[in-house]
Amino acid sequence: MREVIEIQRCKGHCCRAFTLGYTPEQLQSKFQEEIRQMRRAMKFYKDRRKLIKDYLDRDIYKVYHMVEYIGSFAFDVSGNLLREEVQWYTCKHFNKETGDCMNYERRPEMCKGFPYWGHYSSDRMVSCPYRECEMKVKILELETPEIEGPAVKSGMLK
Repeated sequence: MREVIEIQRCKGHCCRAFTLGYTPEQLQSKFQEEIRQMRRAMKFYKDRRKLIKDYLDRDIYKVYHMVEYIGSFAFDVSGNLLREEVQWYTCKHFNKETGDCMNYERRPEMCKGFPYWGHYSSDRMVSCPYRECEMKVKILELETPEIEGPAVKSGMLK
């Protein structure tokens, strides 16, 4: 069986407001630690441009520069009340009028992977946890043709 994914276009609800496991101060501290590590590593690298590019490609650098803090609230993305407050952010690269990401090619992994992260329901549908979102992903199972050839006939592949 082969899986094919059908996707309805995302409208960017997750970019309007999302949670991170860090307060703004903790996020800044993580970012500053990355900068310190890069500066220490520069002493040992001949190709400093490559080192800097590698650090700029790290998610902490991308996330730190894309987020704007909204506040701390005790509810999740579906509006359910939580026992503790979580940190809410918005993205500077989100175009509210079009729903597009203005930094799509350089977005961090958390943006590339949302909402998939392996959470498939029994009907093989994945949907965004944001109530307003219309994005749906449907996994279609298609038959794959039988493979013929010397490796199959010899028993090497079964």
